Amino acid sequence: MRGRQGIALRGDEDSGKFTFFDPVKNDGNFRTLLRFRMKDDPIMKDIFERSAGNAQYCSPRIQNELIDICGQLITEKIVDQDKSANCYTILADETTDISRQEQMALGLQFVYSETLQIREEFIEFAVVEDLTGESLGQFILSRIEKLGLDMKLCRGQGYDGAPNMNGHLSGAQAFISSKYPLGKYVHCIAHSLNLVLTDSSKIAEIKHCTMVIREAVNFFLKRSAILKTYIALNLKGLCETRWVERHDAIQISKQLIVPIFKALEEIETDGDSVTFSKARSLLNKILSLNYIVTLIVMDFFLGYTLIYLSKLLQSKNIDMLCAFSASKV
Repeated sequence: MRGRQGIALRGDEDSGKFTFFDPVKNDGNFRTLLRFRMKDDPIMKDIFERSAGNAQYCSPRIQNELIDICGQLITEKIVDQDKSANCYTILADETTDISRQEQMALGLQFVYSETLQIREEFIEFAVVEDLTGESLGQFILSRIEKLGLDMKLCRGQGYDGAPNMNGHLSGAQAFISSKYPLGKYVHCIAHSLNLVLTDSSKIAEIKHCTMVIREAVNFFLKRSAILKTYIALNLKGLCETRWVERHDAIQISKQLIVPIFKALEEIETDGDSVTFSKARSLLNKILSLNYIVTLIVMDFFLGYTLIYLSKLLQSKNIDMLCAFSASKV
């Protein structure tokens, strides 16, 4: 249940002997659910009451072992379903976690034989040390071999456009294709959409509009109280990596044009000379016809690409024909 609902197990203080009363500090969902279950299960409660403090099997280490076991069982079930399809596609993406450690997210796409539906399943996060194309290719092959899958049945590779992944000479896809040529590489279409939108940002009007939005966000960062006197919403910063995720920030900026105008007028009246100068400059930019028209156009097109196209291209059941048809709209 916790895995399906995405609920964490651990709490602030979940070590030591299990208690039957609610502790002062949060001891996590695992122990809380055990405590809740014991209210209707006297046998379980009796077992815990008679067990030694070091034999209750609800410590953080035991919780992690339970998570690992559940993960192994789920992975084995996914792999069995994949094998029944007799062909599959490898999906992989490298990323850096919060500790700046390089990791690779590995997934599989296949047609589930019982329902004849396309399935896309996450398999694991795995730490990678070498980010060269050949090393990443070897790494992917080693993980597929560890899962017990036959690479001769691989019919596709899906990665983003990073040179070490999609390079036609030294990328991971080229290394794998040289050994298993039936595994055709397809550039992630959702990533291609993001690249198209990134190229559009080179247009002068769009560059100016995004610059003004950033300037407004930074200006009201320490003056949000003044803005909140006119509206409860806060300005939102622009996503630096994914253009399709900028829609929320652009939509909020469009909605807040009037409150921003009123807040800037107030700051002009009450602020010092430096603040007055910044507020006047920002006000002139926001009230320019060029900025307003560009903001409305960006809101319209990014609304379409995020709400419809981007989510459609990343859906689990989409096929190539549907992807290309939607992209032409």
